[in-house]
Amino acid sequence: MKVIINNRTIHLFKGARVKEALQKYALEHGAEMPEGPYIVTDSDGNELRITGRLSEHDVLYVKPKST
Repeated sequence: MKVIINNRTIHLFKGARVKEALQKYALEHGAEMPEGPYIVTDSDGNELRITGRLSEHDVLYVKPKST
């Protein structure tokens, strides 16, 4: 299945979780990962849990966590 993270398409297995998507994104686009703590949100701005399941064409954003 395809998901989009920070405007980059990532191909994952069906039923993948946010954690697997982030791992693949980091492998393919590691230089674009924020330094330090970060959060993952969906296209509506809702913060996602690392264990959350993904669906085809989900759109995610990884951004630095505000302190």
